[in-house]
Amino acid sequence: MGRPRKYPVEVRERAVRLARESEGGITPVARDLGLNPETLRGWVRRAEADDGSRRDLLSTREREELAVLRSLPPQRLEACKRVRVRVDRGSTIHVQGNTYSVASRLIGEWVEARLHADH
Repeated sequence: MGRPRKYPVEVRERAVRLARESEGGITPVARDLGLNPETLRGWVRRAEADDGSRRDLLSTREREELAVLRSLPPQRLEACKRVRVRVDRGSTIHVQGNTYSVASRLIGEWVEARLHADH
């Protein structure tokens, strides 16, 4: 859970509304309300992101979703398991108890079998 808010939500909403309606900019509005101009500027940017008028910042909802999502593992997950096996003289390979036939030209060669997980 985040730290407690210094200003109530109503004060923040009113300050953002006044700053958006003001033609003099954020600094005079912040000064009139007794706020730090950078604090008010951050609130205005967040409100713009939330209402979609600002696309370069994540909205509050997107930030909450991002916090819940798990990050990807550092190593790429393999889509399949790779096993190297030798082709026997009957032009077959044996993988996990199963026998598969392969081209006879591969007799004596090492081949890679890819085992995909059943879905």
